Amino acid sequence: YLLSPSLSGLPDDSKKRLRTLEEYADLGSGFQVAMRDLDIRGAGNLLGAEQSGFIADMGFDMYHKILDEAVQELKQEEFSDLFKNEEEKIDSRDCQIDTHFEILIPSEYIVQTSERISLYSELSNIKTELALRDFQNELKDRFGNPPPQVLALMDSVRLKWVAQSLGLEKVSLTQTKMRCFYPGDPVAPVYQTEAFNFLIGKVAQDNRRYNAKQTDKAFIIEVIGVTDVYQALYELNDWKNALHTKI
Repeated sequence: YLLSPSLSGLPDDSKKRLRTLEEYADLGSGFQVAMRDLDIRGAGNLLGAEQSGFIADMGFDMYHKILDEAVQELKQEEFSDLFKNEEEKIDSRDCQIDTHFEILIPSEYIVQTSERISLYSELSNIKTELALRDFQNELKDRFGNPPPQVLALMDSVRLKWVAQSLGLEKVSLTQTKMRCFYPGDPVAPVYQTEAFNFLIGKVAQDNRRYNAKQTDKAFIIEVIGVTDVYQALYELNDWKNALHTKI
C-alpha cells in the first residue's frame, strides 16, 4: 500500500516478486526468495531464459546434477586427452541409500512438519563431517537428545559419502545383509582402477561373508551379517581404510 502503485498497473514480473515476498516472509527465507527470483529473471545463458523451463520442470538441484553428469561424461570420453593427467578417482557422482530401517526425524521428536522438511533439506546439503556434527549439536540444543532414528539418519549420510568414495551407485540394506551396487556400464572408470581390483581380491578371500555377481544393470557385492546402518558404515569404512593402506 505504501511503496507500490495500483497492482493493475504493475508489470507481471513485479507482481510475481511481490507475491514472492508475501509468501516467503519468515526469517531464514532468503534462499527461497533468491531461487524464485532466479526463476523470474533468469541467470545468464546457461541458467537463463533458454533453460528456465527445464529448471521449473525438474528443480534446480536435479538440473545441476544432470548438467554435472554431462560435463563429467564429456571429460571422460570426448575430451579425455585434455584431462588424462587428472588424479585417478573412483568416486561416483551420486549414491542411493535404500533401507528398511527407520532413518528419519520422527514427529514425536519434532512436531512441526515444516520444520522437519526444512531440516531434511539442510541435511541433504551437508558435505563434511564437521558440518554434520554441528547439525547434530544444533538439534540437541533446540530439541533435546536425538533419538536412534535421527542418529541412524545421520549415519546414512556418512554411509553415502563413503559409498561414493568407493565408486558405488547404490547401497541396499536389509535385516541381515548389505548389497553394494557398482555401475552397470562394464567400461565405467571405476573398473579400470587398481583400487577396485584390490577390493575384488579382498572379497574373494572371504567367500563366506561376501558374494559377488554381475547382472545386466550392475556389479553387486553382497555382505552377509550387516544388521543396521552403523554396521554398514563400519564395513565400508573398513574397505576404504584397506584401500588407503594398500594403495
